[in-house]
Amino acid sequence: MNTITVTFDDGRRAEHPAGITVGALLQSPAAPDGLPYLAAMVNNDVCSFSYPLPFNCHVRFLTMSAPNGWRVYRRSLCFLLAKAVCDIHPQAVFSVEHSFGSGLYCSLQPPGAGTEGITSDQIRDLETHMRGLVLRNIPVERRKISYTEAVEHFEKSGQVHKLNLLKYRNPPHVVTHWCDGFSDLAHG
Repeated sequence: MNTITVTFDDGRRAEHPAGITVGALLQSPAAPDGLPYLAAMVNNDVCSFSYPLPFNCHVRFLTMSAPNGWRVYRRSLCFLLAKAVCDIHPQAVFSVEHSFGSGLYCSLQPPGAGTEGITSDQIRDLETHMRGLVLRNIPVERRKISYTEAVEHFEKSGQVHKLNLLKYRNPPHVVTHWCDGFSDLAHG
């Protein structure tokens, strides 16, 4: 069996079978400060816990206190919000627009909402649904699919905004994230 050497931030080295996932290296789900680990830097590249390690590498686990960890957390929240919107308001037009201070500006137009937009009750419902999804601990799967398959999927599911993003690209494959029947383009 082929083995690799993994070097950790504290200088420890360990031998593991090639192909072991980053997540399998975790000895604890949280850092000493209590923050949960969200991802890892593998040879200075941000990777998910499902990333297989094919060769010798340096691994540093990330929490939201690290800039790269914060970006992973923020993207995960955006994905969770998009899923919640799709679950509760499947015909709504939703987008994450741009940074707004330390937050993000999002737009959501439920069908038939008119000019008043989303209500505080709808916001509360989305938050409750998002918290419920977190409690269910549903896995998010990263998939590479062909460009053609991505276009077909987003056409079939009526995700016009994603089609518009793909229209100006033609890569051999597209990275997507999937969770409980919902999918989105990977944004980092």
